[in-house]
Amino acid sequence: MALMIATLIERQLRLAMEKHSIESLPIYPEQRPCPSPTVFDIVRLFKSVEKYEVLQDEAITVFPAHLSQLQKQVLELLEVPRISYQ
Repeated sequence: MALMIATLIERQLRLAMEKHSIESLPIYPEQRPCPSPTVFDIVRLFKSVEKYEVLQDEAITVFPAHLSQLQKQVLELLEVPRISYQ
């Protein structure tokens, strides 16, 4: 099941790149171009993203994730709403 989901994520991103005439994304280390991103490349891109919610006296304080332009672009291409990270 996990392999199928990983494959669908890769397919979605690659099709979106093709649709938007994007030949590669700079998601390899040192921001090198990646013409065919794998799920491992995508996970590595988001590995440092953190969002916190703190409950104090029945009030929730949210510390949203800070996303780079590249991370925002990948989320758009994958059709993942950024609200999930805010």
